[in-house]
Amino acid sequence: MTSAILNKIDQQPIGWVFNATDFLSFAKRNTIDQTLSRIAKTNKIIKVATGLYCIPDRHPLIGEIPAKIDDIVQVYAKKHGYQVQVSPAKAANLLGLSQQVPSKYFYITNAPSRKLEVNGIEVNLTHVCPKKLVGVGTKAGLIIQALYSFGKDRVNDETIDKLKNMVDSTDIKNLKTWMDLTPYWMQSVIKEVVADV
Repeated sequence: MTSAILNKIDQQPIGWVFNATDFLSFAKRNTIDQTLSRIAKTNKIIKVATGLYCIPDRHPLIGEIPAKIDDIVQVYAKKHGYQVQVSPAKAANLLGLSQQVPSKYFYITNAPSRKLEVNGIEVNLTHVCPKKLVGVGTKAGLIIQALYSFGKDRVNDETIDKLKNMVDSTDIKNLKTWMDLTPYWMQSVIKEVVADV
């Protein structure tokens, strides 16, 4: 059983984040938890949060490079059946609408608000209403989050032009579908983004 788990780990890419549920076909949950804990002691994998592990990259000068926080949080959410989305400020940065890189790790979720420690870093999950999570896992959802970071008074023509240039037919369809779930001021922005595209 240990060899089967190691074989599956060896087939995954550097940075892969996982937990015991990824190996349930090999043994019972408790047995897998114990096996992963033993493997982690060999430094083949590293524990990045409670019940979560990753295959680290290894740099010759700086040593182990763990998985990205975003990837770890996504796997944590999947493990518990939650939805998570990056914060509005992070969404704006990811889309190139803002050069500001958030200094704290903040996510919104349908789960109860909580703090996690991931690789020694504090990660904040904040509960929001379902409307705030519209489009989770899509570029259109990321655009909606980014617009929240601007607010109704800071969206300008440059921002709208950037959004027009990044949306494809799927994004446009999604934005039109979810537009009514956004604040009224945002609906006006979205209408401009999807118009004549």
